[in-house]
Amino acid sequence: MRVLFVASDPPWPIASGHALRMVHIIRGLARVGEVDVFSLTDPGRPHPEDPVSEPVGRWVQAPRPSPPRATSRWVATLRPGGPPLALAGRNFDSARARLSEFVTGAYDLLWVDAADTLAVLGPALPKAPLVVDLDDREDLKAAARTRTLLADGARRPRRWPRLAVQAALGRREAAGWRRLQFRAVDAAQQVVVASQLDADRLAGLARSVRVVPNGGSEPSPGWNPRTKDPGSADFTAVFFGLLTYPPNVDAARMLANQVAPLLRSRSPGASVRLVGRAGDAVQALHDPPKVIVTGWVDDLSAELIHADVALVPIRYGAGTRIKILDAWAHEIPVVTTTMGAEGLDVHDGVDVLVADTPQAMADSCMRLLAQRGLREALVAEGRRRFYESHRWSEVEIQAAAVATDTLSTVSPDRSGPPRGEAGDPAPAP
Repeated sequence: MRVLFVASDPPWPIASGHALRMVHIIRGLARVGEVDVFSLTDPGRPHPEDPVSEPVGRWVQAPRPSPPRATSRWVATLRPGGPPLALAGRNFDSARARLSEFVTGAYDLLWVDAADTLAVLGPALPKAPLVVDLDDREDLKAAARTRTLLADGARRPRRWPRLAVQAALGRREAAGWRRLQFRAVDAAQQVVVASQLDADRLAGLARSVRVVPNGGSEPSPGWNPRTKDPGSADFTAVFFGLLTYPPNVDAARMLANQVAPLLRSRSPGASVRLVGRAGDAVQALHDPPKVIVTGWVDDLSAELIHADVALVPIRYGAGTRIKILDAWAHEIPVVTTTMGAEGLDVHDGVDVLVADTPQAMADSCMRLLAQRGLREALVAEGRRRFYESHRWSEVEIQAAAVATDTLSTVSPDRSGPPRGEAGDPAPAP
């Protein structure tokens, strides 16, 4: 079997949970055939010569076109049926030409990561059965962000005129992503999502929907999590992830500006550690010892050994949070918002503590500090769930099964994405 894996971001070097998912999907596909990888990338981004030790036949990256002036982007987005802002006004002709040059011979299967990838590269894809991975629903994320803005604005009436404009633009953005995603669903022989919740949302819209869950990283050899004694004066809460990703930036600000002061008022030695590649907005939150921004760390286990609790204060987003799975794997109790736990079918007080306000999050942290039995129960259940369903090796097995099952059920015409349609939402300026 020959498989072409196509993505709008490079899997290597691994810089985010989404990139890690792509890597393990590719490893799963390599269990059943030879995999070629084509990805877009931002100009100037480091490009390793090859994905070291990965089972890939060929890999090439094409530069993502730079966005035009803001005015041109908004004009394209706001026209009837316009694309999301991230794609508006960009000309992907050179990327499609590079893909056409890269494709050699016939492929048995196409695996396309994300609806926007199919939208901009679809006309250049070869004809073959198509799997589209919608593990991160951008339309739901845009809609949730709009709801969050309006909820914040309810406490500040003077901002309502500006918020009304932002809400209208947010609804247009969500509609643009929804059009792309529904076209991808219509074109695919198989749609893959990361949770049963997202599968239920697509029921009746797709030919077939399969759940390939996200996974978490197992601890480094010799991992031995510490246990905090009740009443201890110091307490370390950690939030980790790609800290340039807007929902994570929003969460980091909440932790630094609202949760950290509440923790220190009750436990003077408490600190919040923000772990991961950070932009200027998060770097500005560095205020030791109250808030520590570590930047990128090569070994997550070495960082998490300091953690008494993993905080997941996500207020808007989509998909499932790999950071919860990593915490479960490392036997660290989790305090999360309802949105942060979406798609994982968690139970408050069983495998996580759910807290949707800064005060509730701080209170939950203090409960974990005072109640060792609660902490141990959460850790045990989280660890069980991780090893039962969310190891990356299990994700690879399921990705391989999707590939083989898709080929066994497609029609003999080996249909692929409709040419001239998948690319329509992202026209040249």
